Amino acid sequence: GNNGYPTARFDYDSSGAFRILSTGNFLLRFTFDTGRRYVFGEIAVRVEPRRDDITDNLALRQLDFQPGDLYSREKQLSSERSLNRLGLFENASVDHPPLSDSTASQRIPMEVVVRPRPRNELSPELLVSDENSEFNLGVGLAFTNRNFLGDGRMFTARSRVRTQSISEIFGGRGFRDTNVVGAAELQFQVLQPYLFTRTLSGSWTMALSADKQKLYILSILRNKIGLSKQFATYTYGSFEWTLERVNPEIFGGTPALRQEDQKQFNSIFTLALQRDKTNDIFSPTSGFFTGMTLEESGILPKSLSGLPFTQYYKVTLLGRWYRDLTSSGFNVLAMKLRTG
Repeated sequence: GNNGYPTARFDYDSSGAFRILSTGNFLLRFTFDTGRRYVFGEIAVRVEPRRDDITDNLALRQLDFQPGDLYSREKQLSSERSLNRLGLFENASVDHPPLSDSTASQRIPMEVVVRPRPRNELSPELLVSDENSEFNLGVGLAFTNRNFLGDGRMFTARSRVRTQSISEIFGGRGFRDTNVVGAAELQFQVLQPYLFTRTLSGSWTMALSADKQKLYILSILRNKIGLSKQFATYTYGSFEWTLERVNPEIFGGTPALRQEDQKQFNSIFTLALQRDKTNDIFSPTSGFFTGMTLEESGILPKSLSGLPFTQYYKVTLLGRWYRDLTSSGFNVLAMKLRTG
């Protein structure tokens, strides 16, 4: 069904195993009926329920085919995946009416049906962890605007606060109490899913965080620009450039720790490549995922800035493998290997 023959089928009546009496050998014959050859026809977009900000172009530009292209089941399915990855829709489908050899036209009319997710969404969070071998409790709140200023953009604002020292915060000297440990973060992000082409997306993230430990407060202002590229059906790559202004405030400790009480300027470049052939993004039961990340920090501030900076090189390799032991997804063998 990938070369213009959606009605191709196996002909059971003309296929079979035939024995040659003179030699005793068997002749295996497999016969296929390709049917008529079809091309993609006109494409209609249906938004359920209708929303004025969801235009037909938002869906059409994510498709891997155009009217007049040879019909391909693979392109139909990849177009569905591309639509669902946008994050704008609860569900998106690409389909056509039933076909038969008696169909008059060789152009198959296609229909794209999308069900938009809520344009504005508020998500409260309750955070529980055992970071640093201590019980941490926190809260968070996230706001998401889908199709921000049109063109399929996503805007997210998120705030989080966590601590392991609730009694000290309200009963002591606040966050400057040396017994208080916690963290707070405020983040804004804009994601542009279509950047010049369907396979290239961009993001911009601005974040302000403060990490309070017993002897210091570490404040970081972070600005990150990212690009993500789909090179092939299952192969992706990304590039990120992070600029950080780090401001530590030391309360005490050893002389070596107090020497770190100075502002820093960091520039971090990150390149990642990954191949994802799992059968599900969130709950895979078969397939594999491999990835490699290269990261560098220090080259830019070393040449441009007089402030102290962090310098390092990092390589990380990650592999995940899944095997369904029951063919029903009930028992899955999963393995993961990370090195760097």
